[in-house]
Amino acid sequence: MPETPRGKKAEARAAVRAGLRACTFAELDRPDSPWNRAAEQTAQGDPFCCRTEWGLSFHEAFHPDRPLHLREGGGSVVLFAEHTYAGVGPVLEPIESLWFFGCPLLGTHAVELLEAFLDEPETRQAARSVLLSGLLPNSPLLRSIASRFRSRGEIVRCK
Repeated sequence: MPETPRGKKAEARAAVRAGLRACTFAELDRPDSPWNRAAEQTAQGDPFCCRTEWGLSFHEAFHPDRPLHLREGGGSVVLFAEHTYAGVGPVLEPIESLWFFGCPLLGTHAVELLEAFLDEPETRQAARSVLLSGLLPNSPLLRSIASRFRSRGEIVRCK
């Protein structure tokens, strides 16, 4: 019996979940890191701002005290920093959170990886809100995020 597209998607999600692992700053701070490899295979409006040279430099210069949530799996990465806003509480946001040029979801399985990351108990305790940036309008990545997470909470688009 031929496999259905839905079956292939479920299989891909299971494979990404099985390979999900936390990464350290030191592991990712190199030119051939999983972060940079995933950035190279992802269509982005500003590819340089999706690389370690931009994100980790921002972290070191502006917010070295923020906890980082870095995950890798299936050739993809999700990259967030934790920040608490008055009146909002803890938020997981892109590591570079001043200009919001880079995207914290990189690689062909980034959406599946985000879903697995958000299902981790420690992630659910860290923040109830997630801020994404660097998403191209009408891109497959944006459409996939909207369809996958619409039932999990409110999605607000800022212009």
